[in-house]
Amino acid sequence: MKTNIFLNAYQQAENKLTYNFLAILELLNDRGLCEFLTGLALSEKPVTEIRTVYGGGESNPDGSFDLKKRNGDIMTVYFENKTKRRGLGISQLQSHLNWCKDGDLLLVLTPRKSDIEIIKSLQNDRIKFFTWSEVATWLKSLENEIVGQFIEYGRLSGEFEELGEILRDDIAIYCEFLKTNFDGKLNNILESFHYQVDLKVYGFNINKRQNSR
Repeated sequence: MKTNIFLNAYQQAENKLTYNFLAILELLNDRGLCEFLTGLALSEKPVTEIRTVYGGGESNPDGSFDLKKRNGDIMTVYFENKTKRRGLGISQLQSHLNWCKDGDLLLVLTPRKSDIEIIKSLQNDRIKFFTWSEVATWLKSLENEIVGQFIEYGRLSGEFEELGEILRDDIAIYCEFLKTNFDGKLNNILESFHYQVDLKVYGFNINKRQNSR
């Protein structure tokens, strides 16, 4: 299928991003990019076919692209795209893997670094995982005007932003902060709150601040 990045008729954000990415992949037909995404040794112009629509399966991938390896073999990379609106599911990935024949791969792109834990739990080397931010960072090295517009689209739409996630170290640091002068901080919170609720009814005694003159 010949894609056209300027004829993207999709309205849903996830479908729009999928089509734009596959169009960029076909337009560039860049061996370095495809080797980055697959970890395989490929021919000079490896992209031989793009498919943007799948149906009829228990779970349908968002698209696929065929690549020519350096030894001449053709393999298929099935594609699953997630945006910040939808999470990644184990059962969906397992169903997508049923599409893969010997030598095929499943490429998964999401905005969440933590999704790597879901990938690891499947223990399947056929799945290649990246965040959209990682892909955008690699694409910047190409210094291509159309690629620059694609990256700008991802930035303005927020699709390439890695979602803010609270990590265990972040929680530990915040807890240490809360332990510092905890009574004073709690008193400050209650001091403002008690104007709306009579806290004395609940056994709280709040020391009011003296207005400075």
